[in-house]
Amino acid sequence: MAQRYDPLLSAFDGWTLDWNAVLGAGFRSVPKGWRSVFRECPVEDLARISREGMKPTPEEARHPELSREMKLLDRCRPARLVRQGISRSAAISGVPALANTGQALGGDRVVLEMKVDPARCYVGDADFLLNFLPFVGTDRETLERYRGLFRQYWKSVIPMEEFRSGYVRVETAGAPHWIAKKGVTAGQPRTFFAPEVLVMVSVIPKRHLRIVRWALSEGGEDTDLWEDPEEVWGES
Repeated sequence: MAQRYDPLLSAFDGWTLDWNAVLGAGFRSVPKGWRSVFRECPVEDLARISREGMKPTPEEARHPELSREMKLLDRCRPARLVRQGISRSAAISGVPALANTGQALGGDRVVLEMKVDPARCYVGDADFLLNFLPFVGTDRETLERYRGLFRQYWKSVIPMEEFRSGYVRVETAGAPHWIAKKGVTAGQPRTFFAPEVLVMVSVIPKRHLRIVRWALSEGGEDTDLWEDPEEVWGES
């Protein structure tokens, strides 16, 4: 009886596993105009990602409190975003630049570069989520009290190409911010303090993923795996 070939075996030399021999086979041949988005994940997730690709986090895999927060946030979406199918809980989230990673995760982790179609991507300012949402309850009274603040997050959400063309990156002591250029539509954010990308697809295949950084939790430094002079990833 034939056995299914496991691509992980070809990347294993008996001592270590070369994950980038499994991922990224189609990285250089993506359609013209596709963009780079970056996402951190625990090292232990790599086996699943190498088989399934990157998918939105299923509800049952989220911490219950985080799951409630995502539902609460999605309930406050404006009708136009609902019609477009934009949902934070259903998105594959990432950041527009490698410098915006390293903000939240502990433990050994990797940073993945993901090639995506910008037409399926939106950018919002997660600064609100990082600093406010974890302290909000999920009962009806709280929802009504803070509905206006929840809407501020969704008001910041714009198509990825509008973000790229309308905002300029500014380096700060922490992660970079993005400042609006002259001519940006009135009502759009003046600054993205913590931009996050919502990739609205069901899966990013493994051929469009590669590891660009290893980050160890203890006793080691972050290791960048790619230095390509032809492109500054996430900025081309």
